[in-house]
Amino acid sequence: MNLFKTIATKTVSAKISIAAAERVDALAERLGVRKSDIYSVCLLHMPEDEIKTRIEGQIEAINALPKAVRGLLRSIDKLDDAQRKLLIDALSGPGEK
Repeated sequence: MNLFKTIATKTVSAKISIAAAERVDALAERLGVRKSDIYSVCLLHMPEDEIKTRIEGQIEAINALPKAVRGLLRSIDKLDDAQRKLLIDALSGPGEK
């Protein structure tokens, strides 16, 4: 399976993962700029084909999961941190932990 190692299991909103928001916070602080500046630069300068490839890869990986697991992922925010870790460990291959 080809899930990103940093697959979001919890989100700030429906569209921004916790990991992405944390990275934006860190970059904004280090660079001394607004978070919106970071988002703007990334969106303006990341090649569309790269965005498309990454999103398609994520969709393909999620669709390869059994239907029951996909159902669980839809309600992942209802799990606590220990349950999320258990799920990540169960879905990860031996070399992905």
